[in-house]
Amino acid sequence: MRLLRRVCFALLIGLVALEVVLQLAAGVALWSSGAGPPSTTTSGTAPILCIGDSYTYGLGATATERSYPGVLQRRLREKLGTAPAVVNAGWPGQNSREALLRLDAQLVAHRPQLVCVLIGLNDSWTRPEPVTAAELAEGDSPGWHWRWRTWRLLQLLARDVPGPGTSPTVQDPAAAEGDAPADGSYAVASRAVALVRAGKHGEAISTLERAIAADPRNAPEYHQGLVQIHTSLGQREQAATSLQWLRERYRTQPDQPTAEALATSLHALGERQKAAELAMAAVQRHAQSSTLWWIASQFHYDAGDLTTAERELDAAIATASPRNRDWLAGLHRDRARACCSRDLCAAIRSMLEAMRIDHDVERCRLIVDGAPAAFSREAIGRCLQQIAPDGSDRELLQRLFGGGWADRTAMCQVLAGHLQQIVQRCRAAGAKVVLLGYPLVVDDLEAVQQEVAAAAGVPLVRCMPAFAEQLQRRPREELYIRDGHCTDAGYALLAETAMATLLDALRR
Repeated sequence: MRLLRRVCFALLIGLVALEVVLQLAAGVALWSSGAGPPSTTTSGTAPILCIGDSYTYGLGATATERSYPGVLQRRLREKLGTAPAVVNAGWPGQNSREALLRLDAQLVAHRPQLVCVLIGLNDSWTRPEPVTAAELAEGDSPGWHWRWRTWRLLQLLARDVPGPGTSPTVQDPAAAEGDAPADGSYAVASRAVALVRAGKHGEAISTLERAIAADPRNAPEYHQGLVQIHTSLGQREQAATSLQWLRERYRTQPDQPTAEALATSLHALGERQKAAELAMAAVQRHAQSSTLWWIASQFHYDAGDLTTAERELDAAIATASPRNRDWLAGLHRDRARACCSRDLCAAIRSMLEAMRIDHDVERCRLIVDGAPAAFSREAIGRCLQQIAPDGSDRELLQRLFGGGWADRTAMCQVLAGHLQQIVQRCRAAGAKVVLLGYPLVVDDLEAVQQEVAAAAGVPLVRCMPAFAEQLQRRPREELYIRDGHCTDAGYALLAETAMATLLDALRR
């Protein structure tokens, strides 16, 4: 009995000591992440904050300044002389849940006078859960909070211990395109991705910065993560610091991990041509890099060289790690997108392979909706006769092409709730709100935006009518790249369409 009491006492002392260490670590992480009193804008004018997904980020634009926030910055300066800064906080793949969870930190960091919101398209395939009041309360203040961190640590450890037949969590290709490394860097990167998805950017940055010091061998991957996080927060100067580190490292040590990290970082920053040039040169030495093959394929896809893009995607698939299933499924979808206008049956086989891996029918549906001329009912019927699917394959294709398409009502309800909370939290922070519609035909999403705008009394800029009018006299290729994102001209049109409403909101 005495021995048992001693053991219990020792455990208690150890847990108390661990709690003290974790509390101190949390304080250090908070201090190092820069979370504290918000800094004021040096210009004396509160900025405009643009939040959203890849259409805000500017996927398809030739440079960051050609995104719609970049064009807005230039046009407002021309119109007003002294104009507020425009912060681009868009991030590819982001859905309404992620945008809401990240919003408070962005409002504190930038203190905007106006927030432009273009979000919802990715809800179609991610189907996010509603953000709870507890989740919002946890993210209300960027400062340090007291909570029992030992218990949280034990929960995380219990969650991360793989059971029989389980595999490690894989990274989302939108967060970090590439194969999962075989060492501890994968766990660090996965944890950073999880923190970003939870809106805990400061913790993610601290995690990666500590990893750089503790694990210099994998520093290129950690710097890549920092570039992506800082870019998502509109912190271009901080992203440039890591990018410069990667450039210097590649100059002296052009190994495969550094080449992949540098090319991916350039791609994330919107410098897609530089990323592709580096990838195409580096892949001659590192032919087993799925990441480099993919980056090269994206450049040729955007340039309309679909044959080369398809060949590079084949190489990316052949060299991809089988355990990174999300990445592999994404490569098959990209291949389907590249070859659907030339070989529809091959595209359907690629989508089928992707669905076998992750059962994500809705991402494949976006490919079908994005190329209506290629996916005619007659052509689909001919290919299905040729493929002759059975069993689970038939079920997947029936869900993709048949009448059993998933009901989107619940998804729209969640989106409406998130948009309402975004408006409320912006107003509570003293910021006005303008909702933007997509330059695409998405009737149910636009209906949600109209409903929220009317209920909240905020303006909604419908962008698709301006695009439809332009398409009467301009070829589609002038406004859109092949996957449906905008060209430089398309983003300029989006910005011009929003200008009058934004100027009116700024003057009120």
